[in-house]
Amino acid sequence: MTDTNLVARARRLDDFNSPEFKEWLGLTRQADRLRRDLSNVRTLGRFTAAVARHGSPAEALRALQFEVEALAERLEEAAAADMEVGQDRGELDALLNPITSALISKGRQLRERKFALEGDRGEIERSRRRREQAINDLMEAGLPRRMADRQAKPNLADIEALEHELAEIPGEIERNGTLLTSYAGRVELYLAETTHEEEAA
Repeated sequence: MTDTNLVARARRLDDFNSPEFKEWLGLTRQADRLRRDLSNVRTLGRFTAAVARHGSPAEALRALQFEVEALAERLEEAAAADMEVGQDRGELDALLNPITSALISKGRQLRERKFALEGDRGEIERSRRRREQAINDLMEAGLPRRMADRQAKPNLADIEALEHELAEIPGEIERNGTLLTSYAGRVELYLAETTHEEEAA
């Protein structure tokens, strides 16, 4: 399986997450309901309407023959495509399983880290309290506020680094989630990893 073929198959599977597919699905269901409703109308009425639309019984018959042929062709194409999509999904799921598992683990770690950093009991707030306590202790020991502020641990840069990390996590979670729902995104990760392993060998 070539890289190009792999990417093309992944993109085709990603089409099932597109807004166009969702709209197509809704219209398909509506069309299926209309066909069912039409099948419940008595054949005399359907034949009469067909003759009125096409101009004569012979033309109505010819139009129906074309419609039956077209439906048979569409059914054959759809069944073949469904089998191919199922095969693509199975093969890509197996191939990308390590990547998918790694992304699931990463998403869990990001959420756990976010929980550990934020809130009144989070690492950031605990660091602020430790710093304030350290400043107070240094001042009680005789240091001026400015000097105590400079010497207290954790320092401001450490706390700001934690705040920056927390601010970045939602974006990372979103990117990770996008990759999890995208075959093409995971294929790109797989190909990059494979290339890196080949270069390292």
